[in-house]
Amino acid sequence: FENIETDISLLKEFIDKKDFLNISKQAHKIAGSSGAVRFENMRNIAKQIELKAKNQEKIDYLNFFEKLQKELQIYKKLYKDFYNV
Repeated sequence: FENIETDISLLKEFIDKKDFLNISKQAHKIAGSSGAVRFENMRNIAKQIELKAKNQEKIDYLNFFEKLQKELQIYKKLYKDFYNV
């Protein structure tokens, strides 16, 4: 979870700067790593961010960012509950 958390934090920095190129790259990275561990909702949200940033669409990226954070919290809770940690 630490890597994904770090990646999501970096994404927020790029969103704050309106740096579309790096938003797209960071979202692509998050989509790949979340897909690799079957976090499909996170992957789908990150993929939407990636494509919209690639096209430099003016959308509410913070809304998508918050959705990513919520999904991460859900997966962390499921992990803790499943492994009793």
